[in-house]
Amino acid sequence: MKIVKTRTPFQYDAKIVTQPSGEQIWWLVALEDRAVNDLNLSDSVVENTADFFTTRKIGRPWEPGVEVEAGDVLSRDDKWYRVIDGKGHTTQTNWAPPEASLFVETDPYNIDEWKAPTGAHDAPNRRDLRQKNGEIWRSVVDGNTTVPGSDSRYWVKEGQELPELEAEVRNWSDYESHEFQNLDAGTPVTDEGQVYKLINPSQGHRKPSGEFGHFGWKQVN
Repeated sequence: MKIVKTRTPFQYDAKIVTQPSGEQIWWLVALEDRAVNDLNLSDSVVENTADFFTTRKIGRPWEPGVEVEAGDVLSRDDKWYRVIDGKGHTTQTNWAPPEASLFVETDPYNIDEWKAPTGAHDAPNRRDLRQKNGEIWRSVVDGNTTVPGSDSRYWVKEGQELPELEAEVRNWSDYESHEFQNLDAGTPVTDEGQVYKLINPSQGHRKPSGEFGHFGWKQVN
């Protein structure tokens, strides 16, 4: 199967993967390879085919002795696993899924199961999708360490519109230390899934959620 971005999903024999959300106006649908090859790519199915049409194969069974690349989604024991970025390899029995150094559990359409992040480095960013209890959620903020569905400030169900107010809130770690002195008091940022406002630009370089963050930041309840 292959994934196609389209504005008109219901005219095809396709499985809906994701619906438009927030700024996104596209549906993602899964089509059989043969159906994709039969499409007239000059019509309304896709725009800019190089950008909106991908050839990722879905659901190939895992077996030893096969070359796999980052992003490949494989099935094993009724579960699905995606090869981690930078971890392409030749499969072998002692590296089989769920080997955590090579694979992350996902679904046939490459939406990862939610797992508690160990920090902002592996936390979902704005627009990222996660599955939990059979439902698909989209992150509202960058560096989201909260549980999907626990707080509407941080997650919306896929298909719902992302809050516009949060769209301009940057992650604290995206700024350089000297930039905070040029920001206005009250500027919001996200850090470890929480929203903070700047109260002292000269102390903005302090991590908001850290031990001394209160010198420069105030958490927004």
